[in-house]
Amino acid sequence: MEKELLTDITAYLDLLNREGLRVTVHDTSGFLTPYAGALIAYNIHSNPYCLLVKTRHEAWEHCIACQKKVAQRASEQGDYFGTCWMGVGEFIFPFASEDAVLGFVSVSGYRSDRARAFRAIDRHAGEYGYERDIYKAAYDRYLTPQLPDSATLTARVHPLCQMLCSLARMRRHLPDAYDPLFSRMLHFLEEHYSGPVSVSDVAHAVGCSPSYASHFFKNKTGQSLISYVLNLRIRAAQRFLCETDLRISDIAGLTGFSDANYFSNTFRRYTGCSPRAYREKQNRLGADASAGL
Repeated sequence: MEKELLTDITAYLDLLNREGLRVTVHDTSGFLTPYAGALIAYNIHSNPYCLLVKTRHEAWEHCIACQKKVAQRASEQGDYFGTCWMGVGEFIFPFASEDAVLGFVSVSGYRSDRARAFRAIDRHAGEYGYERDIYKAAYDRYLTPQLPDSATLTARVHPLCQMLCSLARMRRHLPDAYDPLFSRMLHFLEEHYSGPVSVSDVAHAVGCSPSYASHFFKNKTGQSLISYVLNLRIRAAQRFLCETDLRISDIAGLTGFSDANYFSNTFRRYTGCSPRAYREKQNRLGADASAGL
């Protein structure tokens, strides 16, 4: 039952995201730790503006620190619409078990108060090394100006919250056969893939030897740590190619590739086509979909 429910949850998340909703799940109590491998892809805001913000490690840490505040506000007032520290509008839906908030679902990627957002960009530019004009242009270009109907959105997201609550109740009655080391590794990699990262970095972060980290991760996933990092980078690059008009050399730098040629060769090896061809294909598919073909 647990495996089937987890499959239903990820399938429903995929459905909501295919419908154009940018839905993420955030665990603030630790109950999702055993499922990190399956749910980590649904933990990161994927709109290009947020991806740009999180290319700065310190900014990513700031985002993580804010999650506790979001959960606290949600526990006090339930569902709400708010604005993050970098000006992104998001709908928050807490999920709870026995009156304790376990985490929240976020539907994000909307413009909110533009003047407030630009003040935030100006305020944090010096702290995190942002280029103000680039981030302001990304805010206007990549965040959605039109908010969805609140009642319709609630009807779509509440079933997801109920499934997550059911998973939490089920978790209490199952033996804990999971190693939290794997979850810590995945979260570290998600947070650091856009910069230089090595097996030694991962091992140091989770408190084990590089040899143990390498063998442990390979046993869990069937692939090496470095291969997994490359997959994360390619996945982020695909989002940038689909949703932005950034230059390919800029996308290479934002996703952890120091050399544009190496990026192009690696991208071709993983996807079967060049970054330029991939972008053109996705643009054609998007145009066909808009035309109803």
